[in-house]
Amino acid sequence: MHKAVRLLSKIIPGALDSVIVDYRDFAKPQLVVHVKNQEIFFLFLLLLKSHSRALCQSLCDLTAVDWLGLSASSRGRFQLVYNVLSYYFNTRIQISFFVSECSNVHSVSSLFCSAAWLEREVWDMFGVFFIDHPDLRRILTDYGFVGFPLRKDFPLSGYEELRYDETSKGVVYEPLEMSQELRLLDVLNPWVVQDSTLSLKVVGSLIG
Repeated sequence: MHKAVRLLSKIIPGALDSVIVDYRDFAKPQLVVHVKNQEIFFLFLLLLKSHSRALCQSLCDLTAVDWLGLSASSRGRFQLVYNVLSYYFNTRIQISFFVSECSNVHSVSSLFCSAAWLEREVWDMFGVFFIDHPDLRRILTDYGFVGFPLRKDFPLSGYEELRYDETSKGVVYEPLEMSQELRLLDVLNPWVVQDSTLSLKVVGSLIG
């Protein structure tokens, strides 16, 4: 597994941001690799699948992390995380890279069949669009759903509500209406990290 990582570093110098060995499971440490961009990622994934020292034939999981307002978001709002497994070596490796909110990501469904459903989940929850996907539709929410629920700027109450209508004898969608006055306040995004100087002074005065 490590030989495949070294090979990529030789083929494309500077392709990897970092390589970390996770020892939380001492019996079977996991390799965590951060690549520069998605073009290098696709090459690296192809190398891991075909290299005789890797043979990662299975994509176990694919998810995303929304870094809205944090320092990591300067490289891209979303971090895509792929977990692949080698049955031959009984080894897992995690690969990740950053993409911006407006970027399109190449689908890896041509390499792994399981990616088709996993990419649909990421599209449905985070709004990351995958090009060359055979059937990129919502998979967890309704087809008429508005927004992407796992984005940090998505309101907890959502945008629409549904109820059973006696007149039409069915479930209808309506714009969400909330009577609370706090709903109308223009507040700062709690996920955006602000200057903590003032908060430190307040905490210091309370402790003192």
